[in-house]
Formats: sequence, structure tokens, C-alpha cells
Amino acid sequence: MSLSSVNECMVFFMQVYCNNFLDGGYHVPYAHKGFSSSLNLNTYTTEVYDKIIVQRCESASTNDNKLRSDAFYAFVYPNFMVSRLMI
Repeated sequence: MSLSSVNECMVFFMQVYCNNFLDGGYHVPYAHKGFSSSLNLNTYTTEVYDKIIVQRCESASTNDNKLRSDAFYAFVYPNFMVSRLMI
């Protein structure tokens, strides 16, 4: 495999990874069944800014204590991503 083939493969991988990351949670119930059951996917929001996309989702737990299990994801163009599960 040539170096140019490796570079093309990495570019393609990043494009697919970013697309999955930014799909608004569509793939979560199918690819992450255990994780999706802990989230209330009806609260999934996407905020779009100039070069930043922020996605949030609340916990499925109805527990009223202050410790919640919310998800927070941020993508900063062109290639910086943060995934955080707040427990």
C-alpha cells in the first residue's frame, strides 16, 4: 500500500467518523443499544455555530438528585471533537 493510498484512506475514515459523530444521534439506538437506553433521545439537541457544532442529550433517568447522566458532544471544524458523558 502506497503512502498516498494510506493518506486517502485516512481522509475517508475521518469523513465517515465526522459524519457519524454529527448525525444527530440517529445511529445511537442501533450501534450503542446499552448507551441509548440511558439517554432520553427525545431531548437530543444540535446547536450550530460558525465552526462549532454542539450536541446534548439528557439522561433517561427520572431520578431527581443533582447527579445526572447527560451527554455532551462538540465538533470544532476541521477536526477537533469532544465527547463527554456527565455522570
